[in-house]
Amino acid sequence: LLHAGAEKVVISSAALADPAFVTAAADAFGSSSITVCLDAKKDWRGRYRLITRGPAMRAPAEPAAAAKLMEEMGAGEIVIQSVDRDGTMGGYDLDLLALVADAVGVPVVALGGAGRFEHLAEAQRATNVSALASGSLFCFQDEGRGVLISYPGLDRLGGLQEAR
Repeated sequence: LLHAGAEKVVISSAALADPAFVTAAADAFGSSSITVCLDAKKDWRGRYRLITRGPAMRAPAEPAAAAKLMEEMGAGEIVIQSVDRDGTMGGYDLDLLALVADAVGVPVVALGGAGRFEHLAEAQRATNVSALASGSLFCFQDEGRGVLISYPGLDRLGGLQEAR
């Protein structure tokens, strides 16, 4: 995909199964092109654990430790997704976002749970994430609300400010 012109690729299960793959990809294409997505879910004890549908994980199951490892292996960006919140439109898991964003020095993208524009502002204010992603917020809304071009409080220099 990168040879075909893609700017970035997102690696998930392959990164968890073989962290050295991230290093090989970063060495070949540069860290800025390699993003690792970590899917986290709370276990029955309330602890965050990574989940994967791929081969057995060789990376740590704890999200912050796995994010640190992925950064060390050469990932230039981490996407952290709350599987528990994904599609609920009830807001991001701020504890999970803070846990991961505070553990690494690379940009962290929040994913899973946004249902209102205020959720974006809340995550930006309450955590150190670098970017916010959402699917349901844009797909399951009023007619004509497919792309966020402008929103009160969004400024290009300071990021998403408090929503009004």
